[in-house]
Amino acid sequence: MTEIQDHTERRLQIQVYQEWARVANAKPFPTMEDMEEVALEGFHEDSVVLQMTEDAMDPIIAFVGSNLRRDCGQGTRIERLPDVPGLTLLSRFTDTYLQCVANRAPVGFEASFINCLEENVHYRGILLPISSDGQNVDTVWGVTSSKSEPLADFATVAEELELVDEVPTAAPSNDNAAAQAAEARLTDVPSAEAQRLAQGLTACRDIDGLVGLALVDIADGAVGAELACAGDFDLAGVAASGAELIRLKREVIAQCGLAERFEEAIVTTRRQFWLLQPLEGVEDLLVLAALDRDRGNLANARRQLGQALMTG
Repeated sequence: MTEIQDHTERRLQIQVYQEWARVANAKPFPTMEDMEEVALEGFHEDSVVLQMTEDAMDPIIAFVGSNLRRDCGQGTRIERLPDVPGLTLLSRFTDTYLQCVANRAPVGFEASFINCLEENVHYRGILLPISSDGQNVDTVWGVTSSKSEPLADFATVAEELELVDEVPTAAPSNDNAAAQAAEARLTDVPSAEAQRLAQGLTACRDIDGLVGLALVDIADGAVGAELACAGDFDLAGVAASGAELIRLKREVIAQCGLAERFEEAIVTTRRQFWLLQPLEGVEDLLVLAALDRDRGNLANARRQLGQALMTG
């Protein structure tokens, strides 16, 4: 994706949010009538509208734009959640809309996935809450910007980022040296807590399927402390990309006017999971843990990292 395309897609998210905020004016939420009259013009092809009736878990899919229907199959009838085909761009929204309902606030997101047409799809989206009575969120409007690439093109990139078929175990370094390197990067944490965090992170090197573990500088994506790395894993490249993703997520949250702290990002590829967790209380550092999908367990890895990063 070129820098111009990237800027255009970010701008679309901001433009949609600003239109939502403009229509809402001083109210907590705009109404769907107001949105339909002025705000949806120009976004129809990239929009989906979900309307909650009695049960938020079973919304009516009131509208799906042509760009969101493209990978759903010609003539597919889409009225409820079970009608949405898996591995489609539309499913990214129907899998996420409850977060918008629960938060009662806009939700922005970004990811890539391989769709049912065997294309690699890069997309950004935003979900916006709408209310018919000004109090209860009974409609969610989603808008996306996306770019699809043939899977063959993506495979070339994947060769640079993913492991070869035979995945070596992450090479352990000396426990004391790894802990000291991690502790040295925790410059804004009291010394006792820094030591505890460093020891906890080095203990995470026994996570099943681990292929990379590091402390990463969010500002520039540099690896500050390498705690584990399999021989063929591009730790530096993934760290740089992960830091860029965190910076973008923070930017979207700020642009949406949300007083929220970004907690975690999970990136999935055909062979790996990447967990990206900014350290609480240390604005410039994140923990990167990468797992081989065939050997690792994402839930267990999150639990072990959570225990290691727990402040007490």
